[in-house]
This record gives sequence, C-alpha cells and structure tokens, in this order.
Amino acid sequence: MEDQVIFSKHLSETDVNWRLAVPTHCLGLFDPILQGSHSVALVAIDATTGHVWPFRLSARTKGHHLRLVLAAAGWLAFVRYKKLRIDDKITFSVANLANGMIYKIKSSKKD
Repeated sequence: MEDQVIFSKHLSETDVNWRLAVPTHCLGLFDPILQGSHSVALVAIDATTGHVWPFRLSARTKGHHLRLVLAAAGWLAFVRYKKLRIDDKITFSVANLANGMIYKIKSSKKD
C-alpha cells in the first residue's frame, strides 16, 4: 500500500532549534491518535534508513487556537542526526496496514 503524505514543509528556525510545528491543516489527521489527550508518544520510521525515531506529539493551545508540535527531545535528536538546517524539507507520511498505522519521516537537504 502506498504511503499517504500527511504534510511536507521547509524547516523554520523554530523547527530546527526547538520543536517541529505541525501545519494546522493536519490537526484532524492526528485526532485519532490524540483521542483527547494533550500529548502522546509517536514513533516514525526514517523512510531513507529505516531507523526508528521516538517522538512526542503535543497539543498546545495558543490563545484560542490549537497547535500541534513534535516536542524537543525526540525531534531535536532527529534534527542533529540528520544535520538539518533552516529550509531543509521534511515529509511526514502514514501507511495504513492491516495491523495498524505506521508513520514515516523523510528529510531532504535544501537544493
């Protein structure tokens, strides 16, 4: 089965130095795993190397707006390992398998 891209984005300074801000149009796609909680563990497989990356998906409220982020600990380890910089790109996708969903992350360097 083909992976479904959840989002792709070019990394900002915040993404590279603190946490990954998940685009707001993706909020509904993460509802099934959040199930009303503010934070959940999420594992993603590096689509290039097969390395498994543990992340924490957190829901944050800023004013009246809900925002999702991949929290610093796991995310910054991924950034350092991949030597990611501002304007590099990541793609986050999911594959629905018979035994559950598998998340994948892929990074590419700025041209």
